[in-house]
Amino acid sequence: MRLRILPFVIIFIALLLPQLAHADLIPVGTKGINHCFEITNMDEYPDYIFILDQRGAYNKYEMIVPGRCTSFYKFNTGTIYALSKDNQAILSGIRREEPGIFEDSPAFIKSDVHIKTSPYVSILSSVKSITDQYTIISIDDDRLELEKTTVKERDYSIFVIYILAFLATVLLESLIIWPLAKDRLEKGFFSALKYSFFVNILTYPLALLIYILLFPVFSFIEMGVFIAEIFLVRAFVRTSYKRSILISLLANIVTMLLGFAFYISSAF
Repeated sequence: MRLRILPFVIIFIALLLPQLAHADLIPVGTKGINHCFEITNMDEYPDYIFILDQRGAYNKYEMIVPGRCTSFYKFNTGTIYALSKDNQAILSGIRREEPGIFEDSPAFIKSDVHIKTSPYVSILSSVKSITDQYTIISIDDDRLELEKTTVKERDYSIFVIYILAFLATVLLESLIIWPLAKDRLEKGFFSALKYSFFVNILTYPLALLIYILLFPVFSFIEMGVFIAEIFLVRAFVRTSYKRSILISLLANIVTMLLGFAFYISSAF
């Protein structure tokens, strides 16, 4: 029996290892969204141009275009300045990466907000995009007053995907438990379905707990669920540890691949 299980153990570990290598490249448990900002009433101030000054990982400035939602680098912060069109010629002598030039010149009217965007939200979030809308309240010689409103576009179909993924997991694990523990199932496939449902109901909170308190790395979450399912399958199905290990191993390989498929589908 040990020799039969060994190839599955090797495959399972091989599937987990790439996660450790890439865990620090993309924030674990998040998904990418479009987060941008716009000034909604620039047309009410035709005598001014508006400039975004970015500072942080790299420095640059750019003109804010009416009607266009502007995004910028996630590690940068931005400040909005107003400049009278009568003074627009000043810009021709400014290098894009030159720091502090806008603050040193009285021609540039500084806003009272600092802008920062983030391209990531929780993978459990229904948020699809975020738009920070700034409305110009007033402009005087030394202050640009803005009012912020955040608009979030949501896509609730993600929750349908999670429910379908859970139901698919229950069904797939039932199909694994049934042939491997037929002699222990009083009502055949129905018993396998029932045990699979209870196992997944119990291991889902465990996966969240490991993610929040211990390691936000998929490999550790999957390993924790794998170990927990061994004992749960043994307790519910009343089968041997060897058979419980095999059931849990196969179930986690299959459902892990299913999870990747649903993750990719939700990302697009």
